[in-house]
Amino acid sequence: MSEPALMNDHNKRFQLDDSNITLISSDGFHFKVHRHQIESAGTVFKAMLELDNTVEVSNHVPFLDEKIEDSFTVSLFLDIIYGNELREPKSTVDFSIYENLLHFMIKYDCTPALQYFRHALFHWVLSPKNKIDPMDMFTIGSATNDVELCVAAIRGTGNWQWSTGNEIGQKLVDGTRKPFNFDRGITGASVMELSAWSLTQFCKIPNTYKFALLRAYRYPSNSDYTGSIRDCAKVAEEFEAIMQQILNEKKAKEAV
Repeated sequence: MSEPALMNDHNKRFQLDDSNITLISSDGFHFKVHRHQIESAGTVFKAMLELDNTVEVSNHVPFLDEKIEDSFTVSLFLDIIYGNELREPKSTVDFSIYENLLHFMIKYDCTPALQYFRHALFHWVLSPKNKIDPMDMFTIGSATNDVELCVAAIRGTGNWQWSTGNEIGQKLVDGTRKPFNFDRGITGASVMELSAWSLTQFCKIPNTYKFALLRAYRYPSNSDYTGSIRDCAKVAEEFEAIMQQILNEKKAKEAV
């Protein structure tokens, strides 16, 4: 007699009676779902299911990446392809799981699901009750080459600032300066000020997007910038114009 499958809040909703394929998350939870739903979700899944003999025989698809293929991420992906509404994040920490979802969908080339996710992000960032850090939204926008989402993130910056992190120029009793912790931002700085970001977050952003955001801060009306975006709309507008020029010039070069 086989051991009962592991169950948690993420996979118990996906134990479908008429299932014909089982997805196994990297943390060992089984999702009994429909093959046609998975095949239609992305080109990588379709090719994998058609060409992999082990899947054809066992009807089991194991996921191995512990970071982006755990049961929580798989359940969010299935929510999208089965038409269930994604729960709006309640905090910045809560939002981190959606970054894993994004990388999962990019890995498996899930274009329709990515489009759905994009619409959800716009809805969240424009909501008066938005709890998502604009920096995180900008990071996702840059990762998917979505200039519009980045523009929306900049517009939504408002008074978002680093509440904990490094103190600029903080000195110790002996007169030496306290070492920076590059895993943190700079206290009191706008979350959209690139020079205040943690090293990890900074390295996530493609150079083109970093350049455009830095140059947008040089917009004349923001030249007296002292730590927070004075006019988010103008910075967003300038960023969009810079990115559009960069993309147009890139297309022109490729056409030659």
